[in-house]
Amino acid sequence: MSRRNRAPATPAVRTGIRKTGRKAFKEGTHPQMWRKKKHGGAFARLGPMGSFSNSTILRVEKKRLFYDGLAFFEQQRKKGVITGRGPYSNQSIGIAFKQEIHNPLLEYTIERIGLWAPRDTGALRDAMETVVKRSTITVTDLVNDTGPYLMQVGTPGIEYAKPVNKMPTWALKHPGRHKPDPYRGRLGRFGDPLEDPNAKKGWYNLILVNSRNLAKRLIKNFIKRVITPELRNLAKLSKKKPQAFVKQMFRFTTK
Repeated sequence: MSRRNRAPATPAVRTGIRKTGRKAFKEGTHPQMWRKKKHGGAFARLGPMGSFSNSTILRVEKKRLFYDGLAFFEQQRKKGVITGRGPYSNQSIGIAFKQEIHNPLLEYTIERIGLWAPRDTGALRDAMETVVKRSTITVTDLVNDTGPYLMQVGTPGIEYAKPVNKMPTWALKHPGRHKPDPYRGRLGRFGDPLEDPNAKKGWYNLILVNSRNLAKRLIKNFIKRVITPELRNLAKLSKKKPQAFVKQMFRFTTK
């Protein structure tokens, strides 16, 4: 059974797990003894191990009116009511979407991962970046009507992600004024210096929330600069304002 489908543990089970963990810490047999030994035991109460399931930054779907609008415009052109090209197309919307939303959102999120998430072996950042970059494939899905656009972030396979997310900022930074790691000195597992001057406590939440906020701003600009001008002819024929069509044509989700 996958972690996502697993039934949540009962209070009694969780209590038993905590007791077992505390006993193992006292006996020195806990698999994460580094939590107790490093930095005066500051990490002994960071909660259970676990990775973060993928969280949605942005999901975009085309709704029925997107296609109805194209059909309506084509009907009016055949009747001779209008001439020229259609108000929009899958391709034109896809190109604009990639330039106006996907590219800047992808660049920003990757940048935030490199800035706020701590680095040691690099596995944590790599896992997060892999999830985020999968969104590039879904741009094509949106254009070809084979699925929605979807950008997510998560830490698949990184079981230490949740306790590390709770670590205090001073510890994540690995500052030089603190004592070196008793096991590896001042170097990470691959020999790189343990220095993350911009790492922050709650880095996962910061990356997720700030990326979602940027997505909302990019959507607003996309509607204003791309969608609204494209819909003017269609809106004129329907005797409506362009903005009235947007919510009926697209579903933007940032959670």
